[in-house]
Amino acid sequence: MASSVSAALYSGRIAAERLMTDQCVIRRPVGNGVTDPETFEDEPGLIVIYDPRLAPHFGKCKVQTYEAFEQERESAGLTQIINRLRVDIPVGATRVMPEDVVTVLESRDPLLVGQSYRLTVQAPYKSHATAYRIHAELNVGLEVPPWEG
Repeated sequence: MASSVSAALYSGRIAAERLMTDQCVIRRPVGNGVTDPETFEDEPGLIVIYDPRLAPHFGKCKVQTYEAFEQERESAGLTQIINRLRVDIPVGATRVMPEDVVTVLESRDPLLVGQSYRLTVQAPYKSHATAYRIHAELNVGLEVPPWEG
């Protein structure tokens, strides 16, 4: 029984990774950020936790919506529209936390390249995952330093 579960899980992970044709980098906010000496704007301090240059399977991802859902949020008298989506990465690639930032580096859809998303959940979070399917939000109104890798 255990070997049939392991075989099915292995096959599922291979199939899920085949669909991860995009490349991304995941960064984690740290500290209080950095103040740009020219603009005096605060920029978040970010450390890289997932990068395609680290290992052959690193950097793989897939971006997709998991449902059509937009949420309005009031902040300082302004209304923001939050677009919810999902970013998939291979099982075992890295542990992600809420507030981590994903930036798409390469995609078959050229309009996704350079897009950044804020992760909203921690992963991993289930035993028999074929991929880490991580809920995310489009970074509307959040300034994210560009990836200069």
